[in-house]
Formats: sequence, C-alpha cells, structure tokens
Amino acid sequence: MTRSGRRSARSFAIWPGMRWFSSMWPCRSRRSTSPRPPRPCSTTWRWPSAATCTRTATICPARLTFPSCCAFGKATAIDSLAAVKHLIFDTKRLTWDQLLTAIEANWEGHEAVRQLCLNAPKYGNGIEWVDAIGLDMETFLLEFLHQHPKPHDQPFQMRQIPITFHVPMGKVTWATPNGRPANEYLSEGISASHGMDVKGPTTSLNSMARARNLSYREKEGDLINLKFSPANVAGEEGTRRLMQIIRTWCELKHWHVQFNILNKETLLAAQRDPEKYRNLIVRIAGYSAYFVDLSPDTAGRDHRANGRENERKREPG
Repeated sequence: MTRSGRRSARSFAIWPGMRWFSSMWPCRSRRSTSPRPPRPCSTTWRWPSAATCTRTATICPARLTFPSCCAFGKATAIDSLAAVKHLIFDTKRLTWDQLLTAIEANWEGHEAVRQLCLNAPKYGNGIEWVDAIGLDMETFLLEFLHQHPKPHDQPFQMRQIPITFHVPMGKVTWATPNGRPANEYLSEGISASHGMDVKGPTTSLNSMARARNLSYREKEGDLINLKFSPANVAGEEGTRRLMQIIRTWCELKHWHVQFNILNKETLLAAQRDPEKYRNLIVRIAGYSAYFVDLSPDTAGRDHRANGRENERKREPG
C-alpha cells in the first residue's frame, strides 16, 4: 500500500468516541521541525473503558447513570468528508498530500486549496450523497451504543444538543477539510455549517431529516438553529412563511427548532457599542440570553455575529 493509501485508510478510522472528530486528520512525523498542531478533537468518553463499565458495574458506577452521550460538529464532519470524497476521489482536483499539507499549515499559504474545500458540496443543500454521509455517521454511532448498553439493557442515548459547547470544542480542534480554520467554532446541533446552506430552510430541513436514523431506541433529541433577517418574516406574508417552515419541521418529525430573527449588522453594531444594545436578546439553545452578556470566547458572541442569516426572500416549495 502506498504512503497516501495508508494515510487515507487511517483518515477514515473515525468515531471511536462520542465526538464527530477523533483521529480524522493524522499528523505526519516528517514535519518534526515545526510545532505539532493540537490533536484533532479527542473523544469525550474513552469508549473501551465505557464499554468495560457496561460489563463490570463496579469499575466506574458514576458513569453508568449518565443518561445520554452528546455529539458535536455533525455538519463540520459531513462537509469535511464530502470535501475529501469530492476533491480527492471523485474529481481528483487534490491529492492527500496537498490537502494534509494545507490543513497542517492551517491554510496559511494555501488559500487556493481552502477555496476548493469551501466550495465543495455542503450538507443542508439537498444533495443526497452528502446527506447520506451524515446518515452513515449517525448509524455508526447508534449501532455502537446499541451494542454496548448499560447494565440491565438500559440504552446510552445519543443527543446532538450542544448548547454552546460547539464553540469551546472548536477551540481545541485543528483545521478541517471543509475549509474551517483551526480553533474556529464547530457546527451546532444538526444544523448546516454557518452560511453553507444556500437553498433555503425547507431544503435544509429535508437534508437534516435524510441525515438522521430514527430506527434505534438510542436516538435522542437534536437541535436545529435557523437564522432569518427581519425582512424575511415581516408582515402577514412573512408570518405565513414562518408558519410553513414550522409545519415542514413538524411533518419531518424533527425534535427541536429555534429561530433567531436578527440581521448581521445589528449584531455587529452591538459588539462595537454594547451599551446601546443592552436589551438585545438572542436565542441560544433552549434558552434566551442578552447578546451583550455573552462571552465572545465561550458563549459564542463572535460566531453569532459572524453567522450568515438566510437571506432568501421567498421560502422554496
């Protein structure tokens, strides 16, 4: 097997734990003269020990009572794998060496490669083969949980409700093949990556539905965040448009959806002059908070200001 072949085989040995990224992007030892980048997201739980707990209750009984396991960065992982498939295997526009060199450099000096990755097919746009990657990922994790229940056949339930944890998790995650730079926030819940769903909310909701697996009892709740500019939901027409989106959400049997109806300019102005925007409230994940009270680093004020709201004027059918 070639060196690139060995590396590509390792690259897809993913998900040993309940984080979407674990050993996805291997570091090459030949670059020993440069500082080693932070390891990609390590596992939240070390599953060999967790699996041991399910067999020997006396080893770590505290873990056995944990009701669910949370996965972060689903869209980041889907988009990354889609970029690898599209650019390396399908179109052959990049090689493994070119991609890994750019990632290890955190894209510095490799903007052309990053642009290819940013413009590769993205989750949330109704592309069936991209959504199928998300389904395969979720099935893999749910099957693992199914095979390793708690004592008395109690299931570990998998949820994708990060609240704001996708922000600090992103800070310990190196650059990823979807074009995301190191230390930037991961995608939130099961929503598409920020600004990457360009076909409208109905298409995005359908993609999310295709990328989930409801056939396991281990499946728990998922969080969806949708952002709209005020113009999109203004007046009676806007209200009907929002009602249509909520009906679509219901028909697809999604678990949780929340809306932020704000424009980017307002959030950026609140960052510059917070005293003038003390009453500005944003929706986080099951709760609301004053925007100016959010920590830029921890609670995600920067990423909410930089996230792109859906600017479509008409809801697609």
